Amino acid sequence: MTDSDQDKANHDGRPLKEQLEVAVRDLWTMLEESGDDFAIFMDRRRLRTRVQQDAEELFHVSWDDGDGQWIEYERTFEHVREAVFHAYQGPHPA
Repeated sequence: MTDSDQDKANHDGRPLKEQLEVAVRDLWTMLEESGDDFAIFMDRRRLRTRVQQDAEELFHVSWDDGDGQWIEYERTFEHVREAVFHAYQGPHPA
């Protein structure tokens, strides 16, 4: 594992991409696409949903408005599973 890969791994040693994929699948929802720092999946209302980590290692949640624009949730999260859980709930007040 390179230093860059290690930077993207949490305390259990798994790469961020794997953490995102597992968190999505644990909610029994369909993973549409994933990369090194993001996952796109369907929330409980069948909206396209994205969780992405930024350079400061915070997770951002956004939902596709149906016209190709992403609506970003006003909260950020420190933990991948918490971000995926909130994303799965669909748009809601912070």
